Amino acid sequence: MLVAAMFLAACQSSSVIPARKTVRNGLAGADLAPSVGFLDRSKALRAEYRALEYGATGAPIAWRGWQGRRGSVIPGPKYRVNTFDCRDYSHTVTAGGETVVARATACRRADGSWSVTI
Repeated sequence: MLVAAMFLAACQSSSVIPARKTVRNGLAGADLAPSVGFLDRSKALRAEYRALEYGATGAPIAWRGWQGRRGSVIPGPKYRVNTFDCRDYSHTVTAGGETVVARATACRRADGSWSVTI
């Protein structure tokens, strides 16, 4: 019971982002996927979404994962391309003593999701 209660408490404290509110081709265009690992992918993608959707320009959105993995996403200013809201961003991941930085551009799609374009 204690384990179940701890699990439920952890679920309540984490931010829940609806499935349609994601970053398609996230992790800076998949350049970071090997560095992040399977278990930390959702944390890294949630950080990307929060940075793109709500982040202040230049303000890092940090995440922490398993086995010391961590990262941060820094969004650039919002701008429009035709009818799309877009943002450049960088995503830094540190894993196993190695730091990798990827940069990408994401634009908001009609369904509310963000999609990496470059």
